[in-house]
Amino acid sequence: TSTIVADLMGCAFIEHLDTTREGRPLQLLSMLTYDHNDGRWQYTVTDSEHGRVQTYEGRRDADTFVLLSSLEMSGGKVLLRRTLKKESEDAFTWESARSPDEGKTWDVTTRFEYRRTGGPAAQR
Repeated sequence: TSTIVADLMGCAFIEHLDTTREGRPLQLLSMLTYDHNDGRWQYTVTDSEHGRVQTYEGRRDADTFVLLSSLEMSGGKVLLRRTLKKESEDAFTWESARSPDEGKTWDVTTRFEYRRTGGPAAQR
């Protein structure tokens, strides 16, 4: 279950997600913002499994956002990618992937399908 709300007069979108991963509860808190000065999107996320804050940056091309970050891990640096794609007025997909080879190959680690289920915005 996810709740996404606009905040700061529409300049930020805040998400609270309750789900499971490998049978264990997982909570996620994220914020998606737009930097008007640099024309880029920024996505900041933390979750109950890792506890660290990760920030991604990227661009929007039509109905798709591609946001990138990197993470130092034992064994080297890993490139991280989040892709958000609008499927319809009431649905989008959100995919996480990582690359150990600077983006030559990607391993999709998580894929969520979001569907609007209610509330005032769904009744338009």
